[in-house]
Amino acid sequence: MKTPWFHGWNIVAVGFLVQMFAVGLSSGSFSVFVLPLERDLGASRFGVTLIHSFLFLGMVLLAPLVQILISKTSLKICMLVGVSSLCLGLSLMSAANSLYQVVGIYALLIAAGTTFAGTIPSSTLVVNWFTRLRGRAMGISTVGASLGSFLAPPVAAFLIFHLGWREACLVLALVCALVALPLIWWIIDTHPQARGLYPDGDLTPSQQPHQGDGSAQQTLSVAQILKRPTYWIVACLTGLGITIQKGVLVNLVPLAVESGHTAMTGAYLVSALTASMVIGKLGIGAAADRIAPYRLFFAALLLCAIGVTVIALRPEYGTLMLGSILLGIGSGGFFPLLGLVIGQQFSRAMFPKVMGLLMPAIYLITIPGAPVAGYLYDRTGSYQMALWVYAAILAVTAVGALIVQEKR
Repeated sequence: MKTPWFHGWNIVAVGFLVQMFAVGLSSGSFSVFVLPLERDLGASRFGVTLIHSFLFLGMVLLAPLVQILISKTSLKICMLVGVSSLCLGLSLMSAANSLYQVVGIYALLIAAGTTFAGTIPSSTLVVNWFTRLRGRAMGISTVGASLGSFLAPPVAAFLIFHLGWREACLVLALVCALVALPLIWWIIDTHPQARGLYPDGDLTPSQQPHQGDGSAQQTLSVAQILKRPTYWIVACLTGLGITIQKGVLVNLVPLAVESGHTAMTGAYLVSALTASMVIGKLGIGAAADRIAPYRLFFAALLLCAIGVTVIALRPEYGTLMLGSILLGIGSGGFFPLLGLVIGQQFSRAMFPKVMGLLMPAIYLITIPGAPVAGYLYDRTGSYQMALWVYAAILAVTAVGALIVQEKR
């Protein structure tokens, strides 16, 4: 038997919303700010795209602190700290007058916001609140990041056009604070037991299947986690896939403008890419309950490679749109697959610790993605070389995922 309405779905909804703000207002909308920052700060394309890399460098350094913050306080406090930091960073952006100041804001405050309110705490909540329905819940929760990246670019482009980029940052910070902070405070609980419930809404604990390797995993050290092949395999597959997706995403609006389109239509490409990620997250999240995860990694990476190839072939808007959609569908599955593989291989108690160690490795791999394209653009005056390099990396990584699956 189950309760009439399981509070875990409220948890998923808030995780969805918080990831929408955390990702949408940090990396999701960044492409729209590239050209205004370049003009206002007098920076090169490489210099501006380097801001995005410092965002991920900050996330590398901060990710291990998530588990510490959760263990010392709670998931609620962790998410409140994250949203507050994100809003403060966006507010300070309105007063920045140099590239170095913007880099510092992104590397510290906005990185803290994305880390403490993003994937790690939201995925931990899903693992705590769901067992049998974990794939579906993980897919729904991670859709929030895609929706944020879908809504934020055109909204930010609209605000920038009518108000300016500084004022746009203030408006976005205010909306985020007013919506996200109260919901986190009222709804989030770390475990269902805090409300007298069991995972999946079951009325008794006997319905819960065994997960992971049991209580022995609760004492795994950092060294023991790092010795697990799963850690490195998932880090490489997810990290390389996200590297290319972010590299294209950050440069998509400038690429559209250089191809003869407007910044607003370029923002629609970003929205199309991130909206398509919803299809990938929900589809792969549901399929992961029946299909081996590394086969799904192969399919997702291969679809991304095809999407980037389509973008590289022709600069017409229809082609750019098609390639963006294909890249979005493929890349949408990365984080649901990441959370599911870790959830299968490690116990609930170990999940936040493993994710706290895993995300820095993924973010570290992701750092070169955007500035490589910016650097090659500054050198060649075109994004073509970067796009073909991206497509090749994705194809090789997809083959690697298939090899891993065949050896299991």
